[in-house]
Amino acid sequence: MKNAMTFLLCGSLLGAIACSPPDVDSTQWECETNLDCGSGWVCGNDSFCERAYVNLHGITDKKITMGMTSDFLSDGGGPLSVDLRDGALAYFEYHNQTKGGVHGRKLELITMDDGYDGSTAAENATTMLSGENRSAFGLMLNLGTDTNKAIVPVVNEYKALLWAPYT
Repeated sequence: MKNAMTFLLCGSLLGAIACSPPDVDSTQWECETNLDCGSGWVCGNDSFCERAYVNLHGITDKKITMGMTSDFLSDGGGPLSVDLRDGALAYFEYHNQTKGGVHGRKLELITMDDGYDGSTAAENATTMLSGENRSAFGLMLNLGTDTNKAIVPVVNEYKALLWAPYT
């Protein structure tokens, strides 16, 4: 059941980041509302569709990198965090091998242990989402209410994706 749930969640993540642009021939689409633009796009102030994600760190021509900060080592959250991570990695590997990734970009997951501590989770999130060497487009499947509450300000600061927090 856990693997099926993770498979379903990861499948919806691909939908969130894998959508084609509303115009594939480099022309601009006029819009009145976000519904005119399609998934992954918003109607900008100039009434033209623009990408919903302004900051695309963690996405290159070759890969899409997501981050996960969670408690992987303790007896409390460790086993569940490991299952969530392993399920995501299995699906990413499946999708990379059978579909060639997302629009030719391989899916990758980087993880950091936070010991189920909010301040450590926030530090990990900052490490993965900030600076010139920013490695993650967003964070996913982070375990714990307190740790997720601690990373929300970091995610907001860097305008990153927080997908499927597990609380």
